[in-house]
Amino acid sequence: MKFIITDKMTKGIFITSLNSRRLQDAINNKHNPCFSNDIDELDIFVFDTFEILNGIFFSDENAGTQKQKIESIIQCLETDFLSVDSSKRKLIRCSKKRKEINPYILAVYTEFYTNPIFESHCKNQVFQNLQPKLNRLSVANNRSNLIDLLIPFLLVEIALYLFIYHKDEYCKILGMENEMNIISAIKTHKYSSFSNFLSSDIDYIKIPVPQNA
Repeated sequence: MKFIITDKMTKGIFITSLNSRRLQDAINNKHNPCFSNDIDELDIFVFDTFEILNGIFFSDENAGTQKQKIESIIQCLETDFLSVDSSKRKLIRCSKKRKEINPYILAVYTEFYTNPIFESHCKNQVFQNLQPKLNRLSVANNRSNLIDLLIPFLLVEIALYLFIYHKDEYCKILGMENEMNIISAIKTHKYSSFSNFLSSDIDYIKIPVPQNA
């Protein structure tokens, strides 16, 4: 919704959507996700601006209201997740990291507009990621024009993964959902344009969230 050390082998990054139901349930129930004990430091990456745009798309709230909602969730992450060990956990906003990610965003957009197979794969991934929300909007398939409005978020998220693989700074990527199919395909070199960015093979781990007793 989007937790890090000097030794890269003990560094992880947590990526999850701030609009994720799993994250909302964890926050509401005061349950911190169960992170692996072999990770000494953890970065929490949040897509702040894109989360506001997605929230507007799926609700009747205006931009100001949605921004307050997203900032409230980020505040919960800072007070509940980060405060567990503030010296070893750090929150990173996408809006603050944008300049570093821009070259990877350019590569992803280039592939999207020049490779019809990758374009279709991206649209399928968005359609899958945003169920059942899209069904409630009567979006029946990935050919809907509404999918085009939602594509930029995914393309930036893919760019973040390329940035992580290329920089070789983390030993693990953690999330609250299964690894996206399109990321698995990139890691197996299905899209050769991205191969130069795959400097390291980083495991993805779906983390459990404690349930109410």
